[in-house]
Amino acid sequence: MIFLPSQKDLMKNEMISKPIDLHGRNALVTGVSRGIGAATALVLARERASVAVADIIPTQDTMKKIEALGCQAVGIEA
Repeated sequence: MIFLPSQKDLMKNEMISKPIDLHGRNALVTGVSRGIGAATALVLARERASVAVADIIPTQDTMKKIEALGCQAVGIEA
């Protein structure tokens, strides 16, 4: 049987509750046109990472949001 931690237990973990400075780091996120992929790309950008985004759907909206946060974004449509 697998037990997953509760949200309360997760918040006790310092690595999850503290921001991480990703300045100078690069990230590649797929499925960024909506949902979890877009949210992940924006969180990485808020932490100052440069983000390459990829999807089969156009990625311009997510790229604009990343650039609005002051980070570099590159879009790849596959």
